[in-house]
Amino acid sequence: MHPNLKRLKEVVQKLDKVSAEVSTFHHLLETTKQEQQCELYKARETGSLPRNDLIGRGKDKEFVMQWLRKGPSNEHRGTDLYRKISLLSIVGHGGMGKTTLLQHVYKDEITEEFDLKMWFCVSNNFDVKKVIADMLECLKKERPRLESLHTLQESLQYEVKYNKFLLVLDEIWDEEERDRSKWKKVLAPLSYGSLGSKILVTTRMDSVALMIAKVDNIGWKLLTFARAALFAS
Repeated sequence: MHPNLKRLKEVVQKLDKVSAEVSTFHHLLETTKQEQQCELYKARETGSLPRNDLIGRGKDKEFVMQWLRKGPSNEHRGTDLYRKISLLSIVGHGGMGKTTLLQHVYKDEITEEFDLKMWFCVSNNFDVKKVIADMLECLKKERPRLESLHTLQESLQYEVKYNKFLLVLDEIWDEEERDRSKWKKVLAPLSYGSLGSKILVTTRMDSVALMIAKVDNIGWKLLTFARAALFAS
């Protein structure tokens, strides 16, 4: 073999080896990054009281306030089960102020028109019984004892029945099809709330907003603004 060809072959082999090592390193880096993000999501918990000022989101707050004032849409009546509930999903990257925005909305005097108010941080890998128990704790100011799912659903149904409620579901992460069936179990008792009840959702993914909308089969529209999006029924 010609010496130049031999050297070229050796160089190509070395490049192939380096390329394989770079690919392996990149895969490990992405895996580690995803694991860190998941751990951060699991550890995160939000409350309804704002810790930061609302900066640069005045128009977004006004959009949400107008939506809260708006009555049920005649265009999208939804299913018989959820026809009294309207849904607004706020979608955007982490750190954009989605939670802070809703914290300022939640404490605004406009929300006094609701009979009941609930704030719940969903985070990652939520459990249906825990979500309902947390809602009941928010309403009754005491933790319900560990009960069957059916009993918890009946308790939540009793609390919201004939009441106009505002529910904030902050940081929804799960988006798999099986999670849709979980959300049906969570939202079913809420269908007994009064006309004009509202649900506010924050998430980082459009797919999550769409999944939640499909749970109660309501219509929804998209408004894009400043690197975030609002999905409203």
